[in-house]
Amino acid sequence: NNTMAQGSLLFGTLLRVCFALGIACWPAVAYAEQPSASFVSALSEVTVKSKLRGEAHLSLAEIEKMPATDVHASFHSMHGEKPATYTGPLLWDVLAKAQAYDPAKPGSRVGIVVKVIGRDGYTIALALAEIDPEFEGKRVILAYRKDGQRLPKQELRLIVPGDKRGARSVRNVATIVVE
Repeated sequence: NNTMAQGSLLFGTLLRVCFALGIACWPAVAYAEQPSASFVSALSEVTVKSKLRGEAHLSLAEIEKMPATDVHASFHSMHGEKPATYTGPLLWDVLAKAQAYDPAKPGSRVGIVVKVIGRDGYTIALALAEIDPEFEGKRVILAYRKDGQRLPKQELRLIVPGDKRGARSVRNVATIVVE
């Protein structure tokens, strides 16, 4: 009987300690789930790096003020075809705003590569001439809306229309490097 009482007392004490720790940890967990304003701001900013200008930072607000283009894209996925309408400025215009290429020298843009990097490190490459209106002029956009709805977490997504697979559709774009 005495052993049983001690076990019950020990179990009760252990339960109270766990409960107390759970209560003590709850504010930290709740706080961790709420991103700070500066964190959200950093997530909705794109850094454009180029040899011509160096580094430029464009906020989501600046990008949303640029002329927007709607692009209808449909990507094959493991779950079938995924059609959607994306809205955002042309990548070409974003690079122009960041002064990432020389508008006076179209011939110099032919050998330039544009790397787009997501916050998770996922990286794709495009030829600058692929999006240059004086060459192919593909309507690649930096989308902030999908089917009229804001993309989650104020992220920006690269949309490359005409691609059969969405492998160059970078989510949560963080950095664009023009080299």
